[in-house]
Amino acid sequence: MKRSGATRDALRSAAAEYLLDNGLADLSLRPIAAAIGTSARMLVYHFGSKERLIAQAMAEIRERQRAIAEDWFRRHEDASPGDFLRFVWSWITAPGREPYLRLFFEAVGRGDREPFAAFSRGAFDEWVEWAHRRIARAGRPAADSRAMAVLTVSAIRGVALYYLATGDRGGARAALRKFAQLSSSGGGAR
Repeated sequence: MKRSGATRDALRSAAAEYLLDNGLADLSLRPIAAAIGTSARMLVYHFGSKERLIAQAMAEIRERQRAIAEDWFRRHEDASPGDFLRFVWSWITAPGREPYLRLFFEAVGRGDREPFAAFSRGAFDEWVEWAHRRIARAGRPAADSRAMAVLTVSAIRGVALYYLATGDRGGARAALRKFAQLSSSGGGAR
């Protein structure tokens, strides 16, 4: 399917889908361009470089996730930290989410190299902030709630990695429940 008149946004969205389908390994412009129905030259014209295209596609993926999360938060303003954990876990394990998980871990695994570093930092910072707000509302002191938010997001990501690596949904769910139980015993996620 040719997208000869495609706008930059449409190319960005198509490149995001390509990354979700194919991951980050061995990325080059020609296969991306062929898969999304354009030329490498047009991608360079619209984005300047392969790195900028990847950065923009990764930003598109984060924006999709942010929109889902912010919609949930608007509808659940008084949600507890436990509600937050359940929401995140239901999102992670929903059908069709595995490509997002794989891409997230692949980007985080690339460390501090751009364009992946900005994606990784942003993905953690947003989720930590969302968790921090929920935990602070539950009554933890500010400094403690920030540390608990970092721990909560890290625990969720660790359990998600376990789930992705093993396929053990029941074990992952049990681990997350145990984390919620342990953290609530100290006044955190309930």
